[in-house]
Amino acid sequence: METRYYKFDIGDGAMRRTGAKVEYLDKNGNWIENRDLFRKFVGGDTDFDEITEEQANQLVEKRKRRGQQ
Repeated sequence: METRYYKFDIGDGAMRRTGAKVEYLDKNGNWIENRDLFRKFVGGDTDFDEITEEQANQLVEKRKRRGQQ
């Protein structure tokens, strides 16, 4: 099953979706499952854009570095 990554239009927030499993990137750079986010894909919410896995990994590293400061 393919994982797709998304970035919010504002800030450095991100989520990823694998089938019906949706996770968001927390402030420490960890992916946290949140089933409520699935409705963003069903309801046509457009406050995020699809990004590559590499771009998502850059956001993870940015948040992890910020969390270590």
